[in-house]
Amino acid sequence: MTNRLYKCPMIYKYGLQLVLGKNYIKRNKYMVDEIGTSNVLEVGCGIGLFSENINNEQYQGFDINTRFIKHAQKQGINAYVGNALNPDSYNKTDIILLCDIIHHLPPSQRKKIINNCFQNCKNKLIICEPLEKDTSNNYLSVIRKKIIHKIDDTELGWELYHDEFINEIKNGFGIIPDNILINLNFIGNNVIATFHKNIKKPKYKSI
Repeated sequence: MTNRLYKCPMIYKYGLQLVLGKNYIKRNKYMVDEIGTSNVLEVGCGIGLFSENINNEQYQGFDINTRFIKHAQKQGINAYVGNALNPDSYNKTDIILLCDIIHHLPPSQRKKIINNCFQNCKNKLIICEPLEKDTSNNYLSVIRKKIIHKIDDTELGWELYHDEFINEIKNGFGIIPDNILINLNFIGNNVIATFHKNIKKPKYKSI
């Protein structure tokens, strides 16, 4: 990503908090409750901001952005350089956190990363993503998106529309078994999906 946001750690930190507003704190609190005292690996951790919410010894993260990882390490955060597409970058961990990553990726890469995450989590996979309403027929919204993407330098067409993405979650992205229990929580325009690897969906008997 060539976006200025991903070149300067401080711009990234405050830019993220500005964009998410009050939902930044709310969604972090929800994910902290989901994690509890378990160990967590954050995939695409950026500068390791989420580590501020839990005990340092619980947390590890990796990111492909070497500048961000150096910044995180200087802050004493347990972070290392890694690539989410590479299975060797993962450590088996109680919980794997994937936050604000999927909307940057084409569908083919999404599946590879979801698979890597699910294979390496022992108990839970937590996915947090911002969703958009499908405004493809709204002329002003289309113009707005083009301006945003011009600044962001990301590819057009990979936005996560609400209904479509919820269906992807419920279908386990075509990777996660369909008998796995999933919890969904909505905070503002964010969805947080928790896949419980060791808990099966209850079976309902027909009467």
